Amino acid sequence: MDALVYHKENTVTTVIAMYNGGKTIESTIKSILNQTYENIVIIICDDASTDNSTEIVNAFNSNQITLIQNEENIGLSKTRKKLLSLTKTKWLAFIDQDDIWNYRKIEKQISLLNLEACAMCHTHYNFNIESLGLSKVIKSKSKISYKDLLSGHCPGASTVLINTDYFDNFNSFSDQRYLDSINDYGIWLFLLRDSNNYSICLEEIMMDYSYHGG
Repeated sequence: MDALVYHKENTVTTVIAMYNGGKTIESTIKSILNQTYENIVIIICDDASTDNSTEIVNAFNSNQITLIQNEENIGLSKTRKKLLSLTKTKWLAFIDQDDIWNYRKIEKQISLLNLEACAMCHTHYNFNIESLGLSKVIKSKSKISYKDLLSGHCPGASTVLINTDYFDNFNSFSDQRYLDSINDYGIWLFLLRDSNNYSICLEEIMMDYSYHGG
């Protein structure tokens, strides 16, 4: 399909790589559509799911949602690269198929980025282990640079909002499948390498991350 084009200056493109997310994708999408910041579109790439994921997405029947499908399972890194190649807006947000945003997340992040004038923004988040009924707040450094990434400080993937104006090409990261488990970390390293830029932290809990152990 051709690259999707929206009003670049104001629109947030939210990308979701989906594989067998039938149990959670509805709640994830609702948390995006319920944002106080209204100018949001969602691009979902289904990586050859074998469950009812695509039926749930199509049931929204929303012009804010675009669903594309891989003919075969290609893994997270290649699927994310495909999604980013379709992103043509100033703002780019990531969320996994089983995570939930606070309803003011995008609004607050854009306000902070407009004040801070840096390339990225991340937030604190809840880390939930459903099988054990446990929850822990994961806090972050106020700023994360390339050197911080090398020291192990990594923003939660589903908390990140990027100002794409700072990058000539944000989808040339390595998409080797063996890197799928650290794909988000690889993207942040690629974006901030050879740069004095950084990710600013919105020091509030703005996302619920669900750990399933799978």
